[in-house]
Amino acid sequence: MEPDFLVFDNLINQDEIIKINNFIDKNYDFLEPQENSAKTSNNISKKLAEVKVITLKKLNKLINIPLELMYDVANQNYGYNLFPKNENNTFLLSKYTHENKSKYDYHIDKSESPHYDAKLTFIINISFNKFEGGKFFIFNGNEYEIEKLTKPGNAILFKSHLNHKVSPITLGERRSLTYFMAGPKFK
Repeated sequence: MEPDFLVFDNLINQDEIIKINNFIDKNYDFLEPQENSAKTSNNISKKLAEVKVITLKKLNKLINIPLELMYDVANQNYGYNLFPKNENNTFLLSKYTHENKSKYDYHIDKSESPHYDAKLTFIINISFNKFEGGKFFIFNGNEYEIEKLTKPGNAILFKSHLNHKVSPITLGERRSLTYFMAGPKFK
C-alpha cells in the first residue's frame, strides 16, 4: 500500500530558497484571486494568504531538479497515472504573515476540470526566516502535524485528496511553494 505522504529533509538549501523567492517576487504571472481557494459551505474562503502564481516555464531552471525527483518518487511510490510536467503547469507561492494571522483551514486539493484530477501535492517550505504558528497538518482519520515542514528547505509529497491545513501564523512569515501533479480522472 502506498503511503499517504512522504517528507523530505533539506530538499533545497538556503541559497536556492533565496533565489526562488527573489525570482518569483520579480517574475510571477499573477496574484491568485481569493475566490479560487477552497471555501466553506457558506462560500467563505478557507485561505487567508497572498498567493503568487508562476509557470514552470519561468521557474524551471530553479526548480527542475527537485521537481524531477518528486516525479521519480511519485512513480516509485504511488500507482497513479500522472501527466508529464508541462511548461504551462503552475506553482503557487503562498505567503502567510502574522499581521493578518494568515492560515488555510482544512481543505483538499482538487481540480474543477471534468477531464483530470489533482493526484499528488508537492510543497516546499521556502521561508526566509523562522516563524511561529503556521503548522502544517494532515487529517486521514487521525490528525498528524508534519513538524519537519516548519524547516525551510524541507518538503512534503502527499495524496491531494487528503484533508490538510496551515494553522494561523502568530509571528513572522511562512512561505511555501506548491505544485499539483495531475492525471486522468480517478474512476
